[in-house]
Amino acid sequence: REIYLVRAVLEAEAASLAAQRAVPEAWTVLRERMTALLASPVRDARWSAEEIDTDRRLHEAVARACGNARLSLEVSRYFELVEAVRELLGEQHAAQERATREHVRVIDALLA
Repeated sequence: REIYLVRAVLEAEAASLAAQRAVPEAWTVLRERMTALLASPVRDARWSAEEIDTDRRLHEAVARACGNARLSLEVSRYFELVEAVRELLGEQHAAQERATREHVRVIDALLA
C-alpha cells in the first residue's frame, strides 16, 4: 500500500504540472480509448491488454508533460513497480475498470 501512496503523490504533482503544459488533443485521444474500453461489453485477455497499454500511455504522457525530468523519472519508476505487482496478480478486470474510470476523471480535470 505504501507503494501506491507514493505513486499517487508523485502522479498528482506530475498531473498538476502536466495540466499547464500538455496539448489537449493528446488527452482527448487517450480519453476516447478509455471510454471505448469502458463501453465494451467484453472483459477478456484482449481487453485487459488494451487497458494496460492505454494505462501505460496515459502515465507516460503525464510523466513527459510535467516538465520535470526527475519527477518524470520517479513517476516512470513507480509505474514499473506497480506494473510488476499487476503482473504477479494476473488479470484483474474489476480493478482495471476502476482504474480506467479514475483515469477518465483525471483526463477530464486535465482538459478543464
